Amino acid sequence: MGGKTADRPTRLLAFFGRHLARMRAAHGMTQQALADEVGYSPQTIGMVEQGRRPPSERLAQRTDELFGADGEFMELWEMLREDLTRHGVFADFVAAEAEAREIANYEGHVIPGLLQTEAYTRAIVGSNRPPLAPADVEAKVALAMSRQALLDRADPPVVWTIIDEAALHRQVGGREIMRAQLDRLLDDTGRHMVTIQVLPFDSAVSPAMGRSFHVLTFADDRPDAAYHEAMTGGAYFPDRVEAAVSVFNHMRAEALPETESAALIEARRKELEL
Repeated sequence: MGGKTADRPTRLLAFFGRHLARMRAAHGMTQQALADEVGYSPQTIGMVEQGRRPPSERLAQRTDELFGADGEFMELWEMLREDLTRHGVFADFVAAEAEAREIANYEGHVIPGLLQTEAYTRAIVGSNRPPLAPADVEAKVALAMSRQALLDRADPPVVWTIIDEAALHRQVGGREIMRAQLDRLLDDTGRHMVTIQVLPFDSAVSPAMGRSFHVLTFADDRPDAAYHEAMTGGAYFPDRVEAAVSVFNHMRAEALPETESAALIEARRKELEL
């Protein structure tokens, strides 16, 4: 794989960020002021300007309107999205997830992607075998982080996730990264649109048998969609979701309630301090 081609997403991320910072400064705006105008946190704006997080389509649209940029930010976003989502059917899932009104997700082995810290994501991507080229690692991490922009929207989707307890014990990246990841999970329990449940070790056998999946529900007349993950890729089913919904509802009944789930996450967090 050519180095220049592989590095293109990273360079586009940096260029978008610099362009946004220049336009913001030219209009005499702070990151906080811009964040207030476009409906995102100043931390998100900062990471976009630093090239550490890709912009969302909505951010590109709003900055075009705010700065009178004549479609420049949307054009850059379209180029970036095309490069970042060249990962088979995962591209279709990422695009659909950004438009979903409700997201149901079960993860059997790792923390859900929407709730991962950057360091945790980087450790997972870095474990790929054979190892990925550095530019490919950056592109995958950037894509993963870009998905999380939907949580910072003024109208975020409802996210209901069930995490197998095994994911809390797997020390991805080591103790320090895992502690920070569990801190992030505990913070996310405070988001009013996010529900986190843990499927404990002493529950009945999971009907998903450890296989991660998502169910997406849309506000318009589109049918629900399901995405099932596998080692070598995933399968996206825009209209075959009945089995996934049935399994998720069963697991939701088996999982610990929110408060008990948070207590279990906190207990695991304390164990990592020892």
